[in-house]
Amino acid sequence: MSRKRTALQAVCETELDDPFQEAITTRSWDVYSSQENVDWKKHEIEEDEAELRVYEMNIQRVESEMERKREELTLLEHKARVSRDELEGFEKEEKSLRVAQDREEEFLKTLLKAGKDELEEVIKEALSEAESSPRKRMKVGNMETEDNF
Repeated sequence: MSRKRTALQAVCETELDDPFQEAITTRSWDVYSSQENVDWKKHEIEEDEAELRVYEMNIQRVESEMERKREELTLLEHKARVSRDELEGFEKEEKSLRVAQDREEEFLKTLLKAGKDELEEVIKEALSEAESSPRKRMKVGNMETEDNF
């Protein structure tokens, strides 16, 4: 590119009286200037394309990261659903156990009351027998002493 520029500059600096030569010199500068503009635009486009590739790579990286996070979210949602289901199962089981414990408590209270009532009955019977036993003994003892005389 520097050779072209030097050659064009040399042509432009040469003073010629020929009107065609002057037109050629002007056109040469126009071509040179246009080529500089073309080269500059190409350079800008190449930079923009390189920047675009960087953006595209970043977009791909971000999309990959988002996909990974979505998969992680899906796993976490599944884990939360399983935990929630387990918790519901535990709550139902706990409720059943409490109902069973309440029933068992009532059963034990009823059984204890029945046992207490039965024990009181047995004690009353035993006391009644004990009270009647000395009388029987006395009667039996009196009868024995009467038979001996």
